[in-house]
Amino acid sequence: MILAAPIMHHNRLHGLIALDRSRTPGATEVQRQPHDEFTVWDMAVIEGIAQLAGLAVDQARWQQEAIDARASEATMREANALKDEFLAITAHEFRSPLTVILAQSQMVARILRRYKEPTQESLKARVPQLMENLSIIEEQTRHLTNIVATFLEASRLNRGEIMLALEEVDLAAIARQVVTQHSSIASGHTISCTIEQCEQPYLVLGDSARLQQIIANLVDNAIKYSPLGGPITVWLRRRPKIEDREFIEVCVEDQGIGIPSDAQPRLFERFYRAPNITIEGSKTRGVGLGLYIVAQLLQMHGGSIHVESSGVLGEGSRFIFTLPALEQA
Repeated sequence: MILAAPIMHHNRLHGLIALDRSRTPGATEVQRQPHDEFTVWDMAVIEGIAQLAGLAVDQARWQQEAIDARASEATMREANALKDEFLAITAHEFRSPLTVILAQSQMVARILRRYKEPTQESLKARVPQLMENLSIIEEQTRHLTNIVATFLEASRLNRGEIMLALEEVDLAAIARQVVTQHSSIASGHTISCTIEQCEQPYLVLGDSARLQQIIANLVDNAIKYSPLGGPITVWLRRRPKIEDREFIEVCVEDQGIGIPSDAQPRLFERFYRAPNITIEGSKTRGVGLGLYIVAQLLQMHGGSIHVESSGVLGEGSRFIFTLPALEQA
């Protein structure tokens, strides 16, 4: 009263198919007739069904393996492309400072080799030039150090090793501090800070140093990608409540080269740089990690960031990020 057949294909056992007539509703031993029993034909049919089922299982497995292989191959290609991009950016960014350091070091060495006695008057006359050479070497070395520090910070973010020292922070005070610091070094730009008046202070729960890093990075980018100068504005305002939560909005606006619309969705990815950064006169040194780090730090603070730009030269960009406001009793 029970007929079973193995579900197999290529000598691989996938399961078992079984037919059971012993539990037929309403049937009794007396009522069962000999023709109710399984026949040789039934055995052949169920064996064929089992073989087809085995083939179907294997085909489904093969299809899934092919899908996984294609996904794995695509992931590998993406990882290799990312590595190639990383190496290209690193080589480019390191080559220029190292070339300058090498040239300046050789110049200092040539000057010193000309004189056997360092107290000679002729050597004293060359001291200003030597100091200038050493100053250039120091500047380029600091640039290399900053690149290495950026790589390390991005790596620590990926591994989740960065912890925030959360405290009550006045975001308006941090914005004013960043604007004051950058106004003294960006002679070609007018950097201002506009804070919308409101009843509540601009308090957030966050890491003061990291929030300063976020705003400073955005202001640095505004300066870097505004080669012709122009105004840069940092403004703060409170947004209307969303689901009983209030947010503070910070915008860094410039009138630089702008960002093409097709580049904006990828702007916060690692090592990505917009294709229009090669515009003549633009100071575009960088490794494509600044905005990635900004986005990750904001995410750790419970915030988000986006960019608005027409992509037209001179109309610039607006980087806008929001953070949850710290409500006051």
